[in-house]
Amino acid sequence: MNRTLKSICLDAVKAVENSYRIARGIDYKSLNRQILLIHQLKDIDSILYKSSRCLKDLLNYHLFAFAMYDQNSLDVWVDPKFHVNNVAVLDIIRSDMGVAGGDCTLHHFDDDGFPSSGRILEPRLSNLLSYRVGEPDLTARMYILPGGNIMPFQEDIIETMVNVLGTSLSHCVDIKRLQNETVFDPLTRCYNRRAMDDFMDQAIANSRRYGSDLSVVMFDLDHFKRINDTYGHTAGDSVLKAVSRTVLSTIRKCDYLVRYGGEEFVLIMPATKLGRAVDVADRLRRIIENQAIQCDGNCIRVTASFGVAELKKDQDKNYLLREIDRRLYDAKARGRNRIVPELRLFTFENNTMPDPACQFMN
Repeated sequence: MNRTLKSICLDAVKAVENSYRIARGIDYKSLNRQILLIHQLKDIDSILYKSSRCLKDLLNYHLFAFAMYDQNSLDVWVDPKFHVNNVAVLDIIRSDMGVAGGDCTLHHFDDDGFPSSGRILEPRLSNLLSYRVGEPDLTARMYILPGGNIMPFQEDIIETMVNVLGTSLSHCVDIKRLQNETVFDPLTRCYNRRAMDDFMDQAIANSRRYGSDLSVVMFDLDHFKRINDTYGHTAGDSVLKAVSRTVLSTIRKCDYLVRYGGEEFVLIMPATKLGRAVDVADRLRRIIENQAIQCDGNCIRVTASFGVAELKKDQDKNYLLREIDRRLYDAKARGRNRIVPELRLFTFENNTMPDPACQFMN
């Protein structure tokens, strides 16, 4: 009797071991294919979608959420098929990541595994499993909902997925940062001169295609060298950053602010007539003039001069740039802290800024 029970137990153990080996082999074979696919993806949403499908197909687990913290900003992606209290989820994530404040943006990643009935799932947040995605340049966590008890080989798969996510997302973030470095000025976070050529070409092409207006503003901070000589270059950098932040917060989303060089900026304004552009330039001139910039205990004030021009028929980008540069020089020659052409040359039905929306953004 004892021998029979012992034999049955041994057979059962062997069967479990065989099942474990088979399951492990099948899962890892499929996992390897999924890893190759994930490594080929270039954007965060696609990587999370594919990782979600992989966890669901291999383990019947749900990738519930993913959080990434970068440059004082927290981004959280949540599976849209779950009905959750976003505040509660964000509180959990902030606590896990040690993030007390800062901006937070909530996203959803697509999942074609959404129930066909459209049924919304309500998970127990207490069942969430959290895994740190560890890469030197990436602060992130993955949250999954298990479909049952976790076996050792499943833990191995999850660990592998965490490593794959870390590597793929780190590569994705690096590419995005490199792209940003090629089009943004690192000091002011305005577009750089290299990006301006593309924006000008695009804006001119749209203007020709749709018969819309296009105006361009060039402005330069007056006597900027005196600020560097009096307060130092650190103060000069602070002034440039403060002025660019102010302008960026004032203009429309469809306008392009470019740091043209040194203390000189170019503002590209699609779908804007010359008179409106002059009006905007005057508003910016007054805002800059009234701005008090604090730096190392010093209160620094600065003014700016503006040249404004609009695209005329048969004119090209080079002509437009030469024209606003000439008008800016004229504004400097007339005493600085002024605009050419002058605002008084134009009359408006009302004193409003151009519409915040812009038809020709792309």
